[in-house]
Amino acid sequence: MSLLTEDGKEYPIGVRADADGKPQPVRGMGGEFTLGRPAHLVDGDEQVACFAFTIDGIRFVQAGMFEWVVSVDGEELSRLPMRVQAAQG
Repeated sequence: MSLLTEDGKEYPIGVRADADGKPQPVRGMGGEFTLGRPAHLVDGDEQVACFAFTIDGIRFVQAGMFEWVVSVDGEELSRLPMRVQAAQG
C-alpha cells in the first residue's frame, strides 16, 4: 500500500531509521499473509478479507487530493481517493 499525491508522486507515510540511524522516509507498507479457505468454498471462488492499518505520525504539509494505492503480488487492485483539507483554527 502506498500513498500518491494528485500529481502521481509517492508521498511519505512515515519515517524510519536506516542502518546508520539516519531518518529516511517510508513510502509504502506491505507484508505477507495467508488467507485460509473455508471448507464450503470451492477452489477459485473469491472471498473478502478485511484489514485495518494504523499510520502513526503521518504529516501533510498542504491540502490536496491523495490516493491510497492497494496492490497484491505487484498487481494494483484499487485506488482509494482521500482529500486533505487545512485545519480550521
